[in-house]
Amino acid sequence: MSSRSTVTSQSVGESAGREPGTADLVALGVVSAVALAFEVVLTRIVAITHPADMAPIVIALGVAGFGTAGSVGAVMARSLVTHADRWMVASAMFLAVGLVAGVFFAQHISLALLSLPWHPAEAGHLLLYGACLFLPFLAAGLYVTTALVRWSGQVSRVVAAN
Repeated sequence: MSSRSTVTSQSVGESAGREPGTADLVALGVVSAVALAFEVVLTRIVAITHPADMAPIVIALGVAGFGTAGSVGAVMARSLVTHADRWMVASAMFLAVGLVAGVFFAQHISLALLSLPWHPAEAGHLLLYGACLFLPFLAAGLYVTTALVRWSGQVSRVVAAN
């Protein structure tokens, strides 16, 4: 057996410390609700501001943000557990700032999707637009992932709050 320690769900759960309290679960529910509300509002904003149907792109950004957060959680599980409070506060703050900043900056990107086939530079604008709106979903995903890793022994309660 190697001297390197591997992170298992049992070792993570044991090192997680306290169980989630009511305030922790309410905070998780609020973060999840904010992410979902942002996705719904964002589909409306995009539908109004752009002539092309971009709702699938908004949904893809949400899935990509949460998927990336899950990958980060798998790689950095030990850090998420040992510094869970810091990760949760940082991701909640990043979510709050990212919601406002992401929409603000995305609205200032010149995006003409209908000219994309004739103007390849529009692809760069689309990527920049997507990056602005991806970051809040990543932050929310990191919060949820940290909660799931931190309280792996209480998954049913965490998922219910989520």
